Amino acid sequence: HNHDSHRKGDQKQTVIQLLDNLGMDKVNYKIGNTKIFFRPGCFSQIDRGAKDEKFVDLVRQFQAVCRGYLRRKLLRKLQVQQTAIMCIQRNVRTCLQVRE
Repeated sequence: HNHDSHRKGDQKQTVIQLLDNLGMDKVNYKIGNTKIFFRPGCFSQIDRGAKDEKFVDLVRQFQAVCRGYLRRKLLRKLQVQQTAIMCIQRNVRTCLQVRE
């Protein structure tokens, strides 16, 4: 349970850092447990076409960061699995040699 709350804190901090890196002012958003709430009118200073384009760009950047994070996480998992496979194979070979 404590580990899960720590992980959620890390995720929230990551989202805050991502929004900061994307140039979002902290007064224009609030982060909930599962959603990001943007202040009404935080994009109003930008004309409609540019606003849509900026928002689409923001979403694309966010998706790219998330996909990268998930791929790196998967890669680490696969690397651990590969190490475990090699260790098991080595131990089985050693065990078979001892039997002979």
